[in-house]
Amino acid sequence: FSIAGRATGGVPVPKENVEKKRAAVQAAIGEVNANKAAFKGKWVLIPGASSGFARDGRRGTRLPDGSPEYLDAEMMPPLTKALVDAGALGTIQSSRPPSPAQDHQAPLSMLDGHAASWDKLPVLPDIKLLDTQYDEIKAMAEKNQPVELEFDIRNWFKMGPIKYHNVVATLRGTTYPDEYIVIGGHFDAFSAATGGVDDGSGFAPGMEAARLIKAAGARPKRSIVMVLFAAEESGLLGSQGWLKKRPGIESKVVMMINRDGSPSAITGANVPGDWSADFEKIAAPLANLNPKWPFKLAQNNYPSPRPVTPGGSDHSSFQMLGVPTLSFTTTSVRPGPEGKDFNFQYAYVWHTLNDLYSELVPFTEHQQHSALVTAVVAYGVANLDKPLPRANVYLPDGLYADMMIGTNRVMASLDFVNAPLHTANFVRIVEGKAAQAAAGRGGPAGPAAPGGPGGRGGAPAAPPIGKVLDLKGAINGAIVSDAQKAVAVKSLPKRPNPALKHDIVGIVGMSAPNAFYITTQKQASFDKKKVAIGKVIAGLGLLKDVKAGDEIRSIRIVRVGPAARDFKTDDAAFGTMLTQKK
Repeated sequence: FSIAGRATGGVPVPKENVEKKRAAVQAAIGEVNANKAAFKGKWVLIPGASSGFARDGRRGTRLPDGSPEYLDAEMMPPLTKALVDAGALGTIQSSRPPSPAQDHQAPLSMLDGHAASWDKLPVLPDIKLLDTQYDEIKAMAEKNQPVELEFDIRNWFKMGPIKYHNVVATLRGTTYPDEYIVIGGHFDAFSAATGGVDDGSGFAPGMEAARLIKAAGARPKRSIVMVLFAAEESGLLGSQGWLKKRPGIESKVVMMINRDGSPSAITGANVPGDWSADFEKIAAPLANLNPKWPFKLAQNNYPSPRPVTPGGSDHSSFQMLGVPTLSFTTTSVRPGPEGKDFNFQYAYVWHTLNDLYSELVPFTEHQQHSALVTAVVAYGVANLDKPLPRANVYLPDGLYADMMIGTNRVMASLDFVNAPLHTANFVRIVEGKAAQAAAGRGGPAGPAAPGGPGGRGGAPAAPPIGKVLDLKGAINGAIVSDAQKAVAVKSLPKRPNPALKHDIVGIVGMSAPNAFYITTQKQASFDKKKVAIGKVIAGLGLLKDVKAGDEIRSIRIVRVGPAARDFKTDDAAFGTMLTQKK
């Protein structure tokens, strides 16, 4: 009954694993319905190991063949209903213990759980116990020994709306008071956690940064706003509400800094190339601020899609409206016992009872350093003569291919308006029958979009989907994968795209149903015999580093805006396009 898990590193959960769970759940439903009297008035031990998600959770996984998502919210409720109908009191499931030495294991935490509506409030408690306790209870039950348990179950519900309050402090700008640098963090905590780390480690340095700027008597040109957001854990309600109550303010927020994660020291920033010159000046005082953590700037020359739904923290509320957010690089390593370095284990505290202030104390110096860096950066951006440019921060509306060829990341726009058939074919051989289902959800492969708190764990690398065949006037690659084979066609009519000429480097086109090219020099002769479907918009300088035989490690299709999301590439839509072309 363990949650099957989500696709990681581009590798979906094997279908057989999901089917095993489906069979186990159906068997359990049959067991309950066959002997309801045995379950009446009983607590029921259910198998599997909790990974932090609720019994009737809502996380899903796409299967390799592109079949509809497996959702625990669809599979488990029938079992819950069967138990309720039989008169069961609740379920108990095992969970591994949180331990700094076992950060690879799932902690005893709650990551998901919700009431669908006031008319469908949950009635069957979902208890997670440490595995040692669960095993002890299970052994007693198997011997028919009486078991007495005591739970503090606070399953109380109140009809909303519920009032939440953000806490906002503003240092008014002297020259451009209606332009803002926002420093944010959330001061609510998840469930029973106290929020010492999540997000005391984020909003406390932000508050200290604001205090430092004020205490120094600084007079920034732009206003600096510190916001402690409420109800982040309930769906980013605080940041969503703050923006909603200030319509149009997104055009006046020059940059948003959000901290939500571990008690770490800031060691650098990843900024768009157009920001580099300004940030080199802003960050100059930080280079040797603390010899332990020299500040280093890195460039991110790949624009990101704006999220269309709220994400993991409050920065995404701003990103949805096109506000640039800053991505810091950090470290939470500190000296440990016996001279060994100790890295803060976020899984130990995240959404657990271990989320205590005491976990921050060993990282006091990290927090102080981060406050200083935040103060310097926020004040520096506030004092720029001109606002930071936004042009290459987010992708404009359109369809894009984000490719990893060897070690080189290349991003191209795709012309689905003037070359719909060949563009659709390219999308299909990349995504297979899963095409269209992920529309609008994904960001690019490669580095994370700016502004996020960073990843919380690694993922296995996905197998390559193709290979570079040769470099004869262009990078010529073939896609050969299970996804491609599922949608393969023998031939496509070749009708040149009049909107895209091969008179520049970086034109992307189709040379065969499963082969594409990227020009590395002007190729006017291609105009009459090949079909251009797009052009490179980022990573153009890396084309020279691609070699014959390089693996095409991944291609991620990114849809931005309603037109791109509505560009259908399923079998029916593709069949219609193919018929029209013929």
